[in-house]
Amino acid sequence: MLGEQQIGALSAAARAGNTVAFRFGVAPLWVAVEDADPAQATAVLDRILGFFTQVPLSATGQLAVLAVGMVERGAPAGPVSGVVSGALVRLVPAAAGFAEAWRATAGRWARLPDPTEGPGAYDQAFARLSRGRPWLRRPGLPVAQAIELADGWFALTGWVGPAMNLLRLPGVLPEFPRRAELATAAQELRQHRNDLDELVALLSRPPAPRPG
Repeated sequence: MLGEQQIGALSAAARAGNTVAFRFGVAPLWVAVEDADPAQATAVLDRILGFFTQVPLSATGQLAVLAVGMVERGAPAGPVSGVVSGALVRLVPAAAGFAEAWRATAGRWARLPDPTEGPGAYDQAFARLSRGRPWLRRPGLPVAQAIELADGWFALTGWVGPAMNLLRLPGVLPEFPRRAELATAAQELRQHRNDLDELVALLSRPPAPRPG
């Protein structure tokens, strides 16, 4: 099958919990499948969909780009719409929770971290949320909650692009799961981020009337 070797490498990384190797393994798969015909694209998509439940959302943004690429090459859009919608349903509220928690722990006027920055910014943000401001008797968040919110803030960046690419494809918008809910949540989050304008516009766009 097209991309068999590269998908095998991704599978090994997923089983090992090696998110770094998983991220780096997506680009070689892209090279192997970039000329896929509709049948090949569908076969590749069938093989990679399971990774979205095995690997954290923070490590699967580029795989989502590839999945949308397979839809562009003729694979069915429905499964990818479910994956992308499910990711946004988790990440958008978590990112909003991060912004709220950041104001509480870093101060009302503290600048929010740039969500496009690398691991160092993530580590600093997590440390701030989990540490709190003890000198003001404001404890930090539990570690698991701090991780969830920081993941949401930073991982959302990697999912905005594939979500927009998918929503631009013909026929996707009317069937996109939880579209109205996501449009409202993303609209509220816009006050804290500058990368959601087009996504909100796409989610809020009235579907084109069906022919006939």
